[in-house]
Amino acid sequence: MAIGRAVHGAIITAGFTLVEAAERTGIGYRTLSRRVNGTLPFTFPELARIATLCGVKVSDLAAAAERISASAA
Repeated sequence: MAIGRAVHGAIITAGFTLVEAAERTGIGYRTLSRRVNGTLPFTFPELARIATLCGVKVSDLAAAAERISASAA
């Protein structure tokens, strides 16, 4: 799922691991992992917390997901 790849990229670019991002956002690691892998959809509040952690806007995550989807097409 493109949003999962975008979120994972933002987390890594910000210098965090998924474990650190889960701890800092209050999202359980298993939940975050499933969302990043596309097994479960993200909620808007989760995306907002991740964006804040990474120093980006939710719209930046959405734009990155759009670029990922377009490049895969």
